[in-house]
Amino acid sequence: MTRSKGRLATIVAPVAAAIALLAAGPYAAQEDIVPRDEIEATYRAQTQGKQLYVAKKYEEAIPYLEFAAQRGFKQAQAQLGQIYVEGLGDVKQDIAQGVGWLGAAATGETEPQFKQLYDRVRAQIPKQHNEMLDKIVETYRNNYDGRRTRVVCEMVARAGRHGRTLLCRYIDENLYPGISTS
Repeated sequence: MTRSKGRLATIVAPVAAAIALLAAGPYAAQEDIVPRDEIEATYRAQTQGKQLYVAKKYEEAIPYLEFAAQRGFKQAQAQLGQIYVEGLGDVKQDIAQGVGWLGAAATGETEPQFKQLYDRVRAQIPKQHNEMLDKIVETYRNNYDGRRTRVVCEMVARAGRHGRTLLCRYIDENLYPGISTS
């Protein structure tokens, strides 16, 4: 009997945590829980996009980064923003799209470097374009905010590392035992 109570607690605790997150913020309705395969596909896309980005294969990285960025993963948003703002590799420079992604990545709890990059880019753009860029950034923030996709991002301490790092995750992932995040 004790063994089944322990097992029940390991199932109930993550569900209770997910429900508490739902109640605390403007997340989608309970029936809109993100399916396991979409969660795992997002983590695979994030990993693949990051690897291609680091390897300077920017054009190849874009579809993977977009998949994760559209779901609210801030590192992918920042990497896309940088690719487009700078026109890295063979990717055509697109300042508007780049600033939109950087603005989304710089919102809320995020890496300080994402905010700094966004601020640097915005400071280099002539003031007469600010109103247009503000509208673009607002659109990206509204469309690709993690709350819409049930993703939360927070700065966390990592074992064996100094400082904190950004961790973005689905609030629903605790509902699936053994979910693969890579």
